[in-house]
Amino acid sequence: MGYTLKLSEPVNVVTPPSWDKGILVMTVVNKIMERKYILSDNVEKDTYQSTLFYILYSRENMITVNLYYTGKNGATDKFAHEMETSGLADKIRAEAGNLKYEYFKPLSDPETILLIDSWTDQAAIDRHHATPMMDELAKLREKYDLHMRAERYIDDGDLPDKDQAFLRK
Repeated sequence: MGYTLKLSEPVNVVTPPSWDKGILVMTVVNKIMERKYILSDNVEKDTYQSTLFYILYSRENMITVNLYYTGKNGATDKFAHEMETSGLADKIRAEAGNLKYEYFKPLSDPETILLIDSWTDQAAIDRHHATPMMDELAKLREKYDLHMRAERYIDDGDLPDKDQAFLRK
């Protein structure tokens, strides 16, 4: 028996019986990219015991938090480097509901590093904040004497056509 992919809108993908879950996941990823849907971490079984993957959240629910870390004498670079080399950043990226966890360096301020942190919804952020990783993260911020400010955005969907006209693809 194949697997069935159900989207929150009327689009279904039914796989041939020979497909394994890996092929289904690739199909899900393609549908996500085409339709801008986010795969939830909910997995259920139907009456035939086939795994169903539900796309529960549209991109409009996505929350992005921009965290600006500031420090002195290269502390932000050291902090980001340790987050990456210790594996802590990868653990956060692997959490259910995390969509993006990337560091960027503003050209105008060498003592600041920007973290762009995107999640499927507030529940995913709340689960993340309840993990022991937050204690590790707090210790690293303390170690490097970093201060923070945050901006929070909720995605309102696709970029309007009139704005896309200014993009060079």
